[in-house]
Amino acid sequence: MKDPQIVSIAGENPDLYLMVWGGYVIDDTSEAEETTTPIDVRVDLYDVTDGGTHVIRHASLIYDWDGVNGSKFWRIALSDGTPAISSVLEDRHKYVARVSEDTLTSLNMRDFVLEEFAVDNGSFEETLMRLPFVVKPYLTTMHIIWYNVGQINVAGQEQFKAPVYESFSPLTAASSPATVVGRGEITPF
Repeated sequence: MKDPQIVSIAGENPDLYLMVWGGYVIDDTSEAEETTTPIDVRVDLYDVTDGGTHVIRHASLIYDWDGVNGSKFWRIALSDGTPAISSVLEDRHKYVARVSEDTLTSLNMRDFVLEEFAVDNGSFEETLMRLPFVVKPYLTTMHIIWYNVGQINVAGQEQFKAPVYESFSPLTAASSPATVVGRGEITPF
């Protein structure tokens, strides 16, 4: 699949749950949706990227319903299971999964699949690559300054900065954007 669902387990905006549409979680005999009782599940993961497999035991499938309002989705915490789901998912890998009951007291849940999803933890470098930047004087020397998307050169929208150099031996600050050959440490603005 070219564009699988994206799950982030680390980085600046991690997900807490794998979400499952309520219509997937049905009683195998009546084919009606399951009740809101939490279900002890087993998650069989297949790593599409390297062919590896992982078995997660005793994760809780919980219905997102408070009796009045709710999303009608079920959720499995990424920190749940043995081993924890998040501990086996690898950044930049794609997975498919089968979810089945993993309990002695059966609720007669029909097995279902999680279609292909990818783990992308959004590394700092990739985040930085997506931000617009300019090379300009900051305080007394030239710097690269990264801005929020669509906010280039807008005061107060600066995110990161790094000094720029025209020589490293000896270390010489750049005198203009045209002389830059490298940069120093990136720090928050």
